[in-house]
Amino acid sequence: MTLLAPGVRRPSRKLLVGWSRVLRLSDAGADALDALLDGQPHPGVGVLRRRLLDAGMLLLPPGPPRLTDLTVVVPARGHAGVGRVRDTVPGGVPVLVVPDDGAVPRGPGATRNLGAAQATTKLIAFVDTGVHLPVGALERLTGHFADERVVAVAPRVVSEDAPGPVGVLEQQLCALDLGGTAAEVRPGGAVSYVPSTVLVVRRETFMTIGCFDEELHVGEDVDLVWRLSERGVVRYDPEVVVRHAPRDSLGDALRRRRDYGASAGPLDLRHPGRLRHLRMSTRTLLPWVAALGHPVAGPAAAAVLVLAAPRRLPTLPAGEARRLAAEAQRSSFAAAGRYAIRPAWPLTVAALVASRRARRLAPLLTAAYVAGSADRLRAGPLRDLPARAVLSVLDDLAYSAGVWDSAGRTGRLRVLLPGKG
Repeated sequence: MTLLAPGVRRPSRKLLVGWSRVLRLSDAGADALDALLDGQPHPGVGVLRRRLLDAGMLLLPPGPPRLTDLTVVVPARGHAGVGRVRDTVPGGVPVLVVPDDGAVPRGPGATRNLGAAQATTKLIAFVDTGVHLPVGALERLTGHFADERVVAVAPRVVSEDAPGPVGVLEQQLCALDLGGTAAEVRPGGAVSYVPSTVLVVRRETFMTIGCFDEELHVGEDVDLVWRLSERGVVRYDPEVVVRHAPRDSLGDALRRRRDYGASAGPLDLRHPGRLRHLRMSTRTLLPWVAALGHPVAGPAAAAVLVLAAPRRLPTLPAGEARRLAAEAQRSSFAAAGRYAIRPAWPLTVAALVASRRARRLAPLLTAAYVAGSADRLRAGPLRDLPARAVLSVLDDLAYSAGVWDSAGRTGRLRVLLPGKG
């Protein structure tokens, strides 16, 4: 069944709102949308479907499986976990295991590229060792390619259980877990990247854009997905949940988080301006400027902007205009709090030490950080909340260390700064 994309609302019959987009429909357009959502014929359905797909407001279900078009490529350091992948791949699907056991490792990108060069099928699934594919996973993922616009699809990735702090970090704060909401993946979107832990790509497009960048040993999946998104649609399908083996220790897990941060500089070299840890518009920045005068002035300014939203958006119902404005202010508040620690904590500490005005903002920043980390803090049992809170901060600090190191090494200091939203 065809559905509106997550986050898209239909507050009235002739109005669609979602992800900062507002689409007004004519009477005929509203009739076509009713028919489209009900699966009924209508002469305007084809044009409307394309318009909504291009706007990212429509979610098409996957079509029939395409396993006969698929090759699975497994990059492998040693043999651990290879058998596990083989055991979960449907029978008849070829599996290419590409070893990377030389004295000088090729790296994940080069190893996957070598496997892709040997594949002859229309679709390639890159699957890391140690991954457990549930029954039906590849069937559903390949079904998305019935839509010719789709060039890549990724599932939700979660960690298996592990004892102690490493289990809390890897399972409850999994850096690879992008949540339970389906989305079209694009830079700056609700889901801005997907990992290559499990990634199905259209082989022709993959080869055309130059495959994985072999110079990148971390962030190579982000770079690839951003380049793929320029050629078609990259989908994130959390209905498929795959599990991967956790890190062996807390130190290993935090070092990996630091590695993720270290991809910031090289990614900005390849995609200038796309990587921003915070984007703010003038309207969402104003409350923070007001808070410098007095902390209470910040929330007051945000409230005034929300109440005044109908004057700025006169074509929307007043309630919907205020709802959009309130969501923008809430998202900005949470994002600014997270940014203050990830990756800007040295700047935050310096400001708090040097400026009394900044120190007056400390309670507001703390509240914003908690708001920005709310989903992470809720991501497990209540008994683990204290450990989850501490590990969430350590995770952000480890990532921040990687960002600062890469910004210094590459000279891409702007990855530390917020951008205009």
